[in-house]
Amino acid sequence: MATNLWQGSLRCIALISMLLAAVNAQAAQVSIAAVVGEDIITTTDVNERRDLVLATAGIPTTIENQQKIMPRIVQGLIDESLQLQEAKTQSLSISDAELATAMNALAKRGEPPETIRDFISRNKLSQRSFENQLRAQLAWSKVVQRKLRRNVTVGKDEVERAQKAAASATGEVELRVQAIEVKATQKTSDSIAAMTKLADDISLQVKSGADFSSIGTRYVSRPNVRYNPPIWVAEKNLPLPLQQALRGMKEGESTPPLRGADNAQIIQLIARKTGVKQADGTEYAVKQIALAVPKKRDKATMALLQDAAKKLRADPGSCESTAIPSVGVPTDVQFVRTQLGAMSPQQRSILAHLEVGDVSEPLIGPDAIRLVVLCEKIEPASGNLPPAEAIRQQLFAEKLELEAQKYLRNLRRDAFIDIKGQ
Repeated sequence: MATNLWQGSLRCIALISMLLAAVNAQAAQVSIAAVVGEDIITTTDVNERRDLVLATAGIPTTIENQQKIMPRIVQGLIDESLQLQEAKTQSLSISDAELATAMNALAKRGEPPETIRDFISRNKLSQRSFENQLRAQLAWSKVVQRKLRRNVTVGKDEVERAQKAAASATGEVELRVQAIEVKATQKTSDSIAAMTKLADDISLQVKSGADFSSIGTRYVSRPNVRYNPPIWVAEKNLPLPLQQALRGMKEGESTPPLRGADNAQIIQLIARKTGVKQADGTEYAVKQIALAVPKKRDKATMALLQDAAKKLRADPGSCESTAIPSVGVPTDVQFVRTQLGAMSPQQRSILAHLEVGDVSEPLIGPDAIRLVVLCEKIEPASGNLPPAEAIRQQLFAEKLELEAQKYLRNLRRDAFIDIKGQ
């Protein structure tokens, strides 16, 4: 009996030792990254936010990128802590309902195309970190509106000067690019490896001098390959890493495969120029022609669709009727009238380079090949002079943001901030 008790005690001691070792190991992995007043920012907070930022920005998760972004992540978390502390001082808080409303608003923007929660779950990111960031932004917005809004005024003369400056400004830098995108068919290591190999093979063909568009049309019959024909895009509308990659390239050069979580794309820079500035009030009337792309995309079907698109580009019918020549594939025709200011960046880049009567190049999407006919273009009576109210709101927002930055700098100056490891 005594022997059994002795053996049981030994097992109990061994179990306690194992538990203590596990707790100590976990504590060693989680340490303090910074102290902001009475708040503590842990290394877990930093790592979770780092992964979230890299994933949402589409930046490859390499050790170099992680190290490069780390100081900005720490500073961002410090600012969030200060913002939440100030909101608490002002008796301001964010309810769960307000947070849910903000998240739903973000999801409706379509960036990413799935819901925020699905995106975070699929990429194994921290929902807590995202919610903390959004809660701090909403709380800070309340602080700014309560404390600083009354300090900002915009005079009539400021609006007039800004209108004239905007009207005389040069257009944006625009790039003419085409791209081949390869997606992983599944979220498995084998599928990712196959995607990487195919992207590398395509990139090698491009580097060897093969025609980029010919490669794109040859591979587009594959369900996991998408070819985006040449299009003009405003440089500022591209993700920052892509801007930096293209800025150092010469016309005719192509990027190596730019890899995301489950895709890779090769982009060719065809031309670069400064576009002509157009007023947001410019009105466009367009005829849109869509050719449905079936889910099963074999070479014969894609060849038929591309031939049909070529024929319609040569003869899209008149702007007085939805009638178009018969091309032997399902089509849909719609007329749309809209202003430049209400368009997406992609729509702006397409129409800005068309004259009345011109037809865009075929735009190959996942569900359709589309062509756009510019039927009418009406410049506003004021020419390039932007609306006064729009300018006033822009100036007000800019001034309010400057006041908010100044206020946050003062909070940093007066707070106790201790960044570990520095």
